[in-house]
Amino acid sequence: MRVLHVTISMDASWGGPSAFVAGLASAQAQLGAKVTVASSAPADSSSGEVVSCGPDVAVHTFSQERFARFWTGFSRPYARFLASQADQYDIIHAHELWHYPLYIASKQSRKRDIPLVITPHGCLAPLALANDRLLKRIYSPLVQRPILNKSNLIHVLTNREELDARSYGVSSPTTVIPAGVKVGPLSATPADTHGGSSPEETKQFQVLFLGRIIPNKGPSLLVNAIAALRAKGHNVRLTLAGPCSPDYTSDLQDQIGRLDLGDNVSLPGFLTGHEKAEVLSNADLFVLPSYSEGFSIASLEAMAYGLPVVLSTQCNFPEAAQAGAALEVEPEVGPLTNALESLLKDPEEARQMGLRGRALVEEQYSWEGIAAQFLDAYRQLAT
Repeated sequence: MRVLHVTISMDASWGGPSAFVAGLASAQAQLGAKVTVASSAPADSSSGEVVSCGPDVAVHTFSQERFARFWTGFSRPYARFLASQADQYDIIHAHELWHYPLYIASKQSRKRDIPLVITPHGCLAPLALANDRLLKRIYSPLVQRPILNKSNLIHVLTNREELDARSYGVSSPTTVIPAGVKVGPLSATPADTHGGSSPEETKQFQVLFLGRIIPNKGPSLLVNAIAALRAKGHNVRLTLAGPCSPDYTSDLQDQIGRLDLGDNVSLPGFLTGHEKAEVLSNADLFVLPSYSEGFSIASLEAMAYGLPVVLSTQCNFPEAAQAGAALEVEPEVGPLTNALESLLKDPEEARQMGLRGRALVEEQYSWEGIAAQFLDAYRQLAT
């Protein structure tokens, strides 16, 4: 099976989509597929730290050109690559929407009769559609909706995303396959590293938010919850780790200052490699209070580290709560504060929740199993 993944960015700061493509491509290659990833990078800056797809995956990166200000990912070299190389593949799998490489991939798919799979990565959620609403209302009937409905398969990460796709007007077949995570050895659980059987015996309760720091993911809501816990006398610290725009960083720092949380909230910026592993290892709890989310790979990573997890209902991951691996709450300060406090007061339950989460990702969300599902879907399209 020869697979071409078409994406807008493999920069690590791009977040979930780049991590998804890297994990899927690497796992597919390990299962014997010939896998190539085609990506773009801004012409006026370096692409930053690129997510590694492993030695068995060919990666091609093309600089965006000036017109990319108006059409994301515009790159004539990228277009020429797809035009000249598309017929070397059995499947084209495109990721995210609204960008130029997807348009070219769709064009070459139809021209050469190569099956096209599209993963929107949450781009059809109501809050996502509300961004640049006017432009998307123009682009949707002219370009985006026809591309989706001429594709062979729409892959969605959750049942909620499938409903969003149908609401948008997608008529193509869909399949629901979640994201995966690389599951390594678990050396210790958070309770083991911090020790003690009650909150009073722990030095400080470490709460972790990991991912792109944007308003939709609820970091401001989480800061308010930490302030509420501090007001109740709990010794708790929050780490907001991830890329963040200067303007929003300033907004959060102002909020932290107003709430007198300067010593209790840190924003270390974008972390990868050893630094990312360190914050995950040192955390007691992972929290993602999003108002809108496709599917959080960061939550899977946290569960793979044996962390208990608190997710908003908008994270579209009810399976975690059903498995006893997460608490699911509405994205509001009160419910979020109560969930955090319940785990802070019961470290043994938090430890057991982390172990259940670890078991869940091992059984259902390893990249090897997820990649096998995709290869099965590709084969059905290619026959």
